Amino acid sequence: MLFNATKSVVMIFGPQPTVVPVFDLGDGGALSVVKEHTYLGFRLSSRGSGMLRPHYEAKAATAQTMRRVIGGVGQMAGTLPVAMLVMLYMALIDPHLVHGCEVVIDEVKVAYEKLEKVHKGFIRKAVGLTKYSLLAVLYTETGLEPLAYRRVLLAVGYLLYVLRSKCRYVRCAVQEAVDLDRRGYPSWASSLRTAVRALEGGGDIDFPDAGELVREGRVIRLEADILRRMDQYLQAKVEGTDRLSLLHGRKEDDGKGGEEVVVRKLRHYLRVYNPGHRKALARVVLSDHRLATRVRRYTGGEEEQKCRFCRGAEESVAHVWLECEGRPELVERREEYVRQVLGVCSEVERERLFELDATPFQQVKYLVGLRGAVAVTAAYAYDVERMVRAIERGGGGSEGEEGDEVELS
Repeated sequence: MLFNATKSVVMIFGPQPTVVPVFDLGDGGALSVVKEHTYLGFRLSSRGSGMLRPHYEAKAATAQTMRRVIGGVGQMAGTLPVAMLVMLYMALIDPHLVHGCEVVIDEVKVAYEKLEKVHKGFIRKAVGLTKYSLLAVLYTETGLEPLAYRRVLLAVGYLLYVLRSKCRYVRCAVQEAVDLDRRGYPSWASSLRTAVRALEGGGDIDFPDAGELVREGRVIRLEADILRRMDQYLQAKVEGTDRLSLLHGRKEDDGKGGEEVVVRKLRHYLRVYNPGHRKALARVVLSDHRLATRVRRYTGGEEEQKCRFCRGAEESVAHVWLECEGRPELVERREEYVRQVLGVCSEVERERLFELDATPFQQVKYLVGLRGAVAVTAAYAYDVERMVRAIERGGGGSEGEEGDEVELS
């Protein structure tokens, strides 16, 4: 084997010697001793903060730069549709957030927290949510995958690619990693197991034994198990909190005349053309609105959660949207909204709405799910939000910081 001295360096890991020895390849080919070096696109470091910490930091910085570029386009061209933002995310940001994840398996969460910060911040901004929004909805409403799950799934996909490859050497490398794991030594295989079990909600995933990890069929089953557990985890998060009660039991058209539960999908209300209306409706549906039942949920008592329009009932979405008569402009806008909804609904949908008159919450839940009325519902959500903001500016509320959107920068 031949070495190129000009392309080779030495890195010393662990305790550093008092006197650094000289490394050479003979005939004057002395090698430099360095603390950081880029090898095959990975920035490596021999410092105590972690061998691959510079790699994670560099990729997070690059992804953040691309996030700002997309934000700049939005400032010049106007707010981009969510579908386009998801496409740009997958094309320009995701490649940096998952770079090398097939080789560098995530064992320590703190190592890629900067990557996750960029990932979550972009999706929140795209949907129109604040930093206080629940995390599960970032994926159930856009169709994207949580970053930790995505990186592990790509690693498992890479293993499948290797097992299907005709290249003998790469298969030998995988077999060696499996053999090391079988004997109790750290290896790529043991790191993959650690990463799978560290996934949120992934503790019960059946990871293959060392010998099974080189069987294609078993790895396919592992991949399916991870995907299934990811969706189960997200669905459980949505169904397990009353903050997302508008999403409980939600079903989508299966294209065959029936309905089915679809955990992750770009939802119909995120396709509303007007960005202000779209974001206002998203904040209502995903419980990131400015009403007292959300903003004073944990900090305010019963008195502070009373409606700021009428000072009577609890300031909930159902009350403000359908019941409150504390402000003439709110009542007038509600009457207009009802006329618009009834004008676009089918006879069956109108009958269903009338059946729900006695249960305002269920009526709101039905309204936000009506595809034909989504544009007028989004416009109504926007106008109600403007009225709430007007009260806050007038001293009726003090939600300032929590209501601000997270900027792309």
